[in-house]
Amino acid sequence: MTYEKAIEMFVAGKSATECEVKKELYDLAIAALKKQTPTKPLEFADDTCDIFLVCPNCKFPLINPFKNGKPHIPNYCHFCGQRL
Repeated sequence: MTYEKAIEMFVAGKSATECEVKKELYDLAIAALKKQTPTKPLEFADDTCDIFLVCPNCKFPLINPFKNGKPHIPNYCHFCGQRL
């Protein structure tokens, strides 16, 4: 099962539940699955026109150490855990 299908199943089942606790659990599970969905980092330019990458979820700059002369984009955001 893919994460997209799991999200669809949780969203479809969410409307059928009546208990507040179950709704909160569904919301938490949906948020966790969405964080596992890979997203591309966003380019952001600051006041000095320097361009750097930011997390699409929390908008914090990504730690971007240089490795062998090439920039390295991490697999996850170090601040919120969003998969990149």
